[in-house]
Amino acid sequence: MNSDGSLPDVVPQQRFGGRPADLSWNSAFIENVYELVQVGHLAPAQSYWEEIKRNVGFIEGQLSQAGGLGKLPEPYGDWCPPPTEVGKGQGPKPTKGFAAAFSLVRSVQQAAAIGKVIGGAAAQDAVAIRAMAGNLTAQFHSTFYNNRSNSYDNGVMTTYTLPLALGAVPDDLKPQVVAALVSLIDNSNTTWTGGIINNRFLFEVLHENGRGDLALRMLQSKAYPSYGYMYFNDLEPARECMWELPDAPYEGTGMNSRNHHMFSSVGEYLVKRIGGLQVHGDKVMVVAGSHQGSVQVSTKTSRGEVHLTWAQGAFTAVKLRVPVGMKATVLLPAAGQLVGASAPTTLVHGTEYYRVSVGSGEHVIGTGAEVVV
Repeated sequence: MNSDGSLPDVVPQQRFGGRPADLSWNSAFIENVYELVQVGHLAPAQSYWEEIKRNVGFIEGQLSQAGGLGKLPEPYGDWCPPPTEVGKGQGPKPTKGFAAAFSLVRSVQQAAAIGKVIGGAAAQDAVAIRAMAGNLTAQFHSTFYNNRSNSYDNGVMTTYTLPLALGAVPDDLKPQVVAALVSLIDNSNTTWTGGIINNRFLFEVLHENGRGDLALRMLQSKAYPSYGYMYFNDLEPARECMWELPDAPYEGTGMNSRNHHMFSSVGEYLVKRIGGLQVHGDKVMVVAGSHQGSVQVSTKTSRGEVHLTWAQGAFTAVKLRVPVGMKATVLLPAAGQLVGASAPTTLVHGTEYYRVSVGSGEHVIGTGAEVVV
């Protein structure tokens, strides 16, 4: 990081990228610290709080120099949206600067949240950063929302996903923005048409707005463009890695890796929502039995690795290992008699679940006469 708080696009900076970074690339610094805080790793946040503040200062300077959220520089934007016709480069993007504005506001939001968790002087610093985040979130809506078309920016998929992810959509407009996003997906062969920034947030946005079923159908699709297409196409099926480009076999040899992490952000959704495993500090939340089939997931925390296996058929079976010093809440559908624990029931999105609280150790819980995982 330079003394002005700027970062390069690529770290360590060698042959590629520039400085200062595209604001979406710049956001990786605060994003990584923020995600570590979510699973209980406070040390990086405490060690790098001064650098986080310096990066926020750099962000403020970029905004001031540009003259507004709608005028930000953006070398890359929502990188590599799939072309409508394979082999034709990148597909439609939002207007230049839209993704940069989103990333700028999100970085400020996350910096405020980090400071609050650190506490002490950092929490005092975070008060002003939080106020800035609130103002910028409101500005994002007023800058990019078009009252005539009832949409953001130019109306491509990313322009529905990112405002919802940012919390910038007013409550009275949210139903129609979500409905427009769903309609766009339905009219796009039930798949995604945005780039790597869109996909980082798309599936979670659908889940948070009651359309986790649609997110799952998109992830199960094998039509182009999709993750299933990468792994099950007839030309060059991926095996253990992801492609850099959604239509890789049809593009040239430049910037066309078959071992690239750009679209791998979907992994978080697979673990948290499809697998049902979330960690917040020293607390583990498990939602089992959300769909038919079986799941095996794990995640590393500051106290050790959490392991979860569950299967859903006529009944639900769960096996969970919780590290010492952590506690877990397990939700499983309240169909059949609970085995391995006693627990009250609770309603989640209209569905009744058993709510089981456990401490560290190995736990086997389920419904039915016998639990087999």
